[in-house]
Amino acid sequence: DLFQEWREGFPASKLRLNILETKVHDEGRLCALRDTLLYFPTSQNWAHRRPVIVDDFKGEHIGGAMTDGNERGTYWRTQDGVSEARIQIDLAPLPPPAPGERPPGHPVGRITIFWRYFPGKFTVELFYDTEWFLAHEGEGASPEYQRTDFAMNRLATSMRMHVYQRDPDTPIGILQVRISGVRAGLVPYMYNPYDPWIASSGAMIDTEEGFTIDSNVQSYWMSAHATNDIEIILDLFTVYRAYDLAVYFGFKPDREEYWIAVNLTGPWTRMEMTSGDTPGLVSLREIGEGFEIQYLKVRILNGFKDSEELLGTSIRDMAVYLFRNWARNTSATADSVWDYDPDWIVSGDSRRWVSRFDTSVAELTLDLGRAINVAGISIEFQWGCGWLVLSYKVYEEDDWTQAVFETGKFDGLLELPNTMHLKARHFRLEMREPLVRIWHPDTPGQPRTERPIFSLLDWQVFEHPGGGGVFGIQSLDGLHYNTLAFGLREPGQWILASENEILTTDLGEPADAALDEWIHFVITFSTVKVVASTRHTEVRFYRNGAPFGEARTFTQPLDRLAVPNETRLVFGIRSSAHDLPDAGEWPPSRSSLHPSLREADVPEEGKWPAPNDAVK
Repeated sequence: DLFQEWREGFPASKLRLNILETKVHDEGRLCALRDTLLYFPTSQNWAHRRPVIVDDFKGEHIGGAMTDGNERGTYWRTQDGVSEARIQIDLAPLPPPAPGERPPGHPVGRITIFWRYFPGKFTVELFYDTEWFLAHEGEGASPEYQRTDFAMNRLATSMRMHVYQRDPDTPIGILQVRISGVRAGLVPYMYNPYDPWIASSGAMIDTEEGFTIDSNVQSYWMSAHATNDIEIILDLFTVYRAYDLAVYFGFKPDREEYWIAVNLTGPWTRMEMTSGDTPGLVSLREIGEGFEIQYLKVRILNGFKDSEELLGTSIRDMAVYLFRNWARNTSATADSVWDYDPDWIVSGDSRRWVSRFDTSVAELTLDLGRAINVAGISIEFQWGCGWLVLSYKVYEEDDWTQAVFETGKFDGLLELPNTMHLKARHFRLEMREPLVRIWHPDTPGQPRTERPIFSLLDWQVFEHPGGGGVFGIQSLDGLHYNTLAFGLREPGQWILASENEILTTDLGEPADAALDEWIHFVITFSTVKVVASTRHTEVRFYRNGAPFGEARTFTQPLDRLAVPNETRLVFGIRSSAHDLPDAGEWPPSRSSLHPSLREADVPEEGKWPAPNDAVK
C-alpha cells in the first residue's frame, strides 16, 4: 500500500524503520519513502467536566470527581466489598455527519488514569460511529506514579472502563481521567545510521547462469533524476561471436543509443534495437549471422524524467546472447485459443497461451521466419499433456517430418537434447490426453463441471551455430583434408573432420565448452598395413600431453595426403575449399562448394550424410 499508519501509540525518543523486503513493481524492486508524519498528544482534555456514569460509589466522592481537573484531591471510589466497577465518560457532542460520510469524532491521542488505589485487571474501550472497540487492557499501575498512561491516534465519542479489585482489602478508586487530543507534526530530524544505498552497476548482470536476461531482473542500476549524457559499458573480458543483445530497463530513458566494439578505443559500431511486448525490454531489430563483441555500450542521451523529480533511468539487466533463442518474438498460431494469444509463448515474458475450455486435442505451430540448424528445444507447460508429437519442415509446401513422439507425463519444463539436430523453419506441436481439468470461470466450484485444458508458458528453439576447423593438413586444392574441428557436430565437441567422412570420427569425450585455458593438441597418423592401393591408418589424439579419446584405424587410398609437395597446413577452417561466401547455403546444391564436398539435400543411402548420420 502507498499509505500505511500505526494507530497504537508508544513512548520513544527515536524511531527506526526496517524495510525487510521491497516490493516487485513493473520497473523492478523498488521502495521509496515519500513522507513521515508523527502524531503527538495535546494538552487539550476532552474529558474535562464531562458527565460520568458509574455503577457504584461511596459517600460524597461521586463519579464527577474523575473529570474535575483535580489530580491529587477529590476522587471517586467504590463501596467496601465491591469487586468490580464500570465507568463511562461521554465526550462533548459533535455536529451530525454530512450525507454519505462517517460521523465526526474527537481525535484521541492519549489517555491517562490517575488511580487512588492500585487496580486489578481492567479494560478501556472507546466508542466511535456504531461500535465499541478495545483501546487498552492492563493490570495494576506504575508503582512510581500510580497511574496508567497510553497513547494512540483514534476517533471517539465515548470512553468506558471495566475495573476489578486488586485484592479484597483494596477498593477501586480513581483520582482523575484525562483524554488528550492529537496534533500532527513532521519528524524533526531524520538520518540513516547505515551506509547510503547505491544502485550498483553490478545489479545489471547479477545472474547466476551467465549473461542471461531471465535471472534476477528485480535489482537494477539507477541514475540521478533526468541525468543526460551517461555511458554504461559492459566488458565481457574477451571477444565473443554473439547473435543478439538485450537491455532491460526499469525506467526507460527518453533517448538512447547502443554501440559494440572489440576494443575499448574503438572503432564502435552502432546497433539498432527495438522494443517488444515486454515493457522496458529492448533487443536487436534484426538478427543476422552474428557479430564480434567484447564491449557493449549504452549511451543515455536524455534520461528518464520523473514527474516528482525523484527517480532516474534504471537498467535491470544487460545481456549478450552467444546462442540465440530463435523462437523469441516470432509467430505462433494455435487451432484452439481462449483469450490468451499463442504469440505470448514466444514473447519472452510470463504470459501464456491457453486452449479453449473443454479441449482434449490441441495443435500449436511456430514459424521462425527462416530455416536454421536446430540443436536444442525447450517447451514449458503450465497445464501439460500425456501424449505429444513434435514435427518440423523447412518450406511451407513440405510435408511434416516427425522429430519427437512421446507418451508419459509432460508437465513443467520439457527439454529436448541438443544432440538432436535438424534444419527447420516451421514446427508443429500436437498434444492429447490433457493432465489438467479446471472449472469454467463463470461456474467456479460447481460439481462435475471441470473440463480439460492445455496451456504453454514458453517455447524456445536454439540454433546449432556450427563449428569449424582448428588446424589440419589438406591437399593443395583443399578437396582432401584431415582437420581437427571444434563444435562441428555438437557444441563444444572435438572431432576429426575429413572429406566425405572418410576419416571423420567423434573422439567420444564430453563437451569442452569452457575453453578457459590454453590447449595443446596432437594428432598422430601411423600406417599399420598396406593392401594393394589402400592403406590402414591408425589415428591417435592427445590433449595437453594425455591420450584423448580412443585410437581409431581407418582405410584410405594409398596416395591420399601422401604425395610429396602436394599437402599444406590449414588453420581456422576445415579446408581452403570451404572458404566460400555461400558455403552455408541450403540446400547444399545452391552453394559453390565442389560437388565432392557438398552434403546431400536429403539423407540418402550411398550419399553423405546417410539417414543414420548424426548430421542432418
